[in-house]
Amino acid sequence: KFDISKNLLFFFATTIQKSIKLKFSYELKASWERVKNENIKLPITANGEIDFDFMENFIKAIQKLIIKDLVIWSQKKIEATKQVVEF
Repeated sequence: KFDISKNLLFFFATTIQKSIKLKFSYELKASWERVKNENIKLPITANGEIDFDFMENFIKAIQKLIIKDLVIWSQKKIEATKQVVEF
């Protein structure tokens, strides 16, 4: 049995979206009948198997970067607010 995590689903969704983005449009909808036959590229291990660990860790790293950026942004906003309030 294979358990799929939320992070793997994020990776799959983004990969699918990126691989079909240029092939479909508002006029040519990406319906399941059209998309199900599309090939997507996934990272693989040295053994040629899908590298689920890489995908999981990649999404975790992206999430950490986003959190870091949000913390920096919020700190700048707090400092700017303090400067305005002090006047």
